[in-house]
Amino acid sequence: MRATGLMTRKTQDVLSNLMVYIVLPFSILGGSANKADFSHVINMLWGFVISFGYYVVVISSGLFVMKLRRRPSPNGKVNLTMLTFANVGFLGMPVAQAVLGADGLFYASIFNLSFQVLFYSAGLRLLTNGDFNMRAFVKNPATIALLLFMVFYFTPLSIPAPLLSAITQVGSMLTPLSLIVLGGALYNVKLKSLWSDSRAWIIAAGRLCLIPLALTLILKLLGFSGAMPAAYVITFAMPTGTLIVVFSQKYHTDEEFVARAVALQTVLIFLTIPLFSLLVTSVFL
Repeated sequence: MRATGLMTRKTQDVLSNLMVYIVLPFSILGGSANKADFSHVINMLWGFVISFGYYVVVISSGLFVMKLRRRPSPNGKVNLTMLTFANVGFLGMPVAQAVLGADGLFYASIFNLSFQVLFYSAGLRLLTNGDFNMRAFVKNPATIALLLFMVFYFTPLSIPAPLLSAITQVGSMLTPLSLIVLGGALYNVKLKSLWSDSRAWIIAAGRLCLIPLALTLILKLLGFSGAMPAAYVITFAMPTGTLIVVFSQKYHTDEEFVARAVALQTVLIFLTIPLFSLLVTSVFL
C-alpha cells in the first residue's frame, strides 16, 4: 500500500495508534462474553508464573554471563534487552488470536501484562539505568482492557449485548490491521544493509528460534498442553518489541543498531511465525 501511494507515513502512524488504542483493547474486551471456568483460572495462574519466571531467568542469566566476561561488551545490556522483550502486544496478541482464537488472545494478554510490568521496570533499567515508569504502565490501553476483561470474566457482571457486539466487530480488525501496519513499516527497510550484520543475526537467532524452542521443550517436558502453552510459545517467538526501538532512540542507546536489528527480525518472522504456529498446534493441541 505504501508503494501504490494508498498509505503514507502519516496514515501508517494513524493506523498504528488506532490499533494500539482502540482495536487491541476492544479485541481483549470482546472475549469477556465467555465466563471463567476452573481450568481457565488455573491456566491463568500458570501463565503468570511462566511469564514472570521467564523474565527472571533470562535477565538474571544474561547479567550473570556479562559479569563473567573479562571484557564486558559496552552493548551487552542492549543485547540482553532485545533478546528478552518480544513484541507481545503489537504482533504476539494478533498472531495468537489468529492461530488459537479467543483463548490464544486471552493467554497472550496475560503475558502482555507481565511484559508491561517487567519492561517498565527491569527493561528500562537495562536500557537507561532508570526507574519503574508506573504512569506508562497504568495508562497502557491493553493493561486497562485486560483489567476490565477480568472484571467481566470472573464476576456476574457483563457488557450489554449490543455494545459487546460492536466491541467484538471492532476487535475483529486486529489481525488484518496489524498486517497492514507491519507491511508499511517494512516499506523503507533497505534489505541489503541487514544481511551483513552478524550481531543482529545472533540476536535474531536467539529471539526468534532458540528461546521459543527452549520454551516449547520445557513446557512439553512439564506436561502442559492446550491453548495456554501454545499461546506462550507463539508470543515468545515474536521479534524484539517496538518499545525497545522507541526508548533506545529516546535515550540514544545504540539506536541505529536496535532499529536495524528489529527490521531484520521483522523480515524473518514471515518464515519463523508459520513454522512455530505449526509446531505449537502439533505439540500442544
